[in-house]
Amino acid sequence: MQPPRTASPLARAAAVVIVGMLALGACSSDEASPAAGKQGDTVAALLASGMAAQGKGDAETAAAAYKGVLATDPTNKYALYNLGTIDQLAGRAAEAEPKYRAALASDPNFEPALFNLAIVRTTSAPQEAADLYEKVIALDPERAGAHFNLGVVQRSLGRAAEADRSFARARELDPTLKPPT
Repeated sequence: MQPPRTASPLARAAAVVIVGMLALGACSSDEASPAAGKQGDTVAALLASGMAAQGKGDAETAAAAYKGVLATDPTNKYALYNLGTIDQLAGRAAEAEPKYRAALASDPNFEPALFNLAIVRTTSAPQEAADLYEKVIALDPERAGAHFNLGVVQRSLGRAAEADRSFARARELDPTLKPPT
């Protein structure tokens, strides 16, 4: 599944992250939850069910599965993140933000939540968005979308030279990315 080419670069980047998380499939019970045994198996099964439904575009079924995960494991970063993506894709950024923040409270280096939170904060808090993208880049220097989006934010902050460097790095990593004009 490719993000639409007509979407904004930030929206395409969000869709790529979401698709990437869906492609991960079900996490092992060790990753999915600190819960042991049957609870861990239940959490993993619910996550797998939610991701399958989300991948098919059934947000309602996916959300129900993720809420089931959270009933057993309230700090599960995958369920929190995926609920955030459902909200974000539905245009409910204000509802997505606390879910991403809760996922980050569980794991401060959870890149997908950092990246999508940065997208959500780009307009209302561009400096925070820039800081979040820089953290993503520190965790994964090869992440072209983070360099690109950082350039967009830097440009909005009037930091043209920094933006040009970010765009150049993004293009080194992914030549298909073109800076906005």
